[in-house]
Amino acid sequence: MFDIKNTNEPILTLMLRSNTPDDLIKEIKSGLKSGAEGFCLSMQEMAKEYRTAEQIKSVIDAMGGKVCYITNYRRSDLNTEVQSDEESAKEMLTAISCGADIIDVMGDMFLPSPDEITYDEVAVEKQKEYIAKIHEMGATALMSSHVLKYLPPDEVLKIAKAQASRGVDIVKIVVMSDTEEQLYSNFEINAMLTREIEQPVLFLSGGEFRQKHRIFGPFLSKPNLFLVGNNDEQDQIQPIIKDAIDARKLAKREAKKQ
Repeated sequence: MFDIKNTNEPILTLMLRSNTPDDLIKEIKSGLKSGAEGFCLSMQEMAKEYRTAEQIKSVIDAMGGKVCYITNYRRSDLNTEVQSDEESAKEMLTAISCGADIIDVMGDMFLPSPDEITYDEVAVEKQKEYIAKIHEMGATALMSSHVLKYLPPDEVLKIAKAQASRGVDIVKIVVMSDTEEQLYSNFEINAMLTREIEQPVLFLSGGEFRQKHRIFGPFLSKPNLFLVGNNDEQDQIQPIIKDAIDARKLAKREAKKQ
């Protein structure tokens, strides 16, 4: 079982953009050459015909033993097919059987809710059972809430504590950094979450100032995933691999000075 607590620094995790097995494998090979240490496969972007054990395994095998992080969100820019959370959950369990290491459980899985976090007792119990199944199959559970708006520290902490209480190994919350004030507040929230939450917390943001937060935020929390994009991609949410590698080298140098 992959254990993120045993990592010493943020893992450079390439967010795959392709949506067919052949194109994904090409993208993975390119990412390996660029220094990717893990990959995020967005199953929701793939047509149903490709979400078979055989096809998923071929993609994960191409990762060469690097960390494989799986998402299967309701929303998708490419795939318009609608399926239940139960179906999505089943597909991710199939991915574990094919070698996936980290499974992304939406914070409102089994009951779509505002800010992508549910507090409904029945839905939460189903989440806990699903997380237990993920662990039973030998994978790591991550819970995500894509809030997609700025939240003050106390509201972020409430979500983080709720996620952590459900038995996940990694907490993930995505907000916004639309102003410099929000950016600096989010940096402070990174530090707060490191103090208050036992699990590693992947705290990210979108918005005009997202790049600074996504590049430097990973170094303000426990060892975690450092989500990156391909070096040849433009106008993407994630920093490119090259910039992430440079940032990590800088962080190492600064750490040695202390």
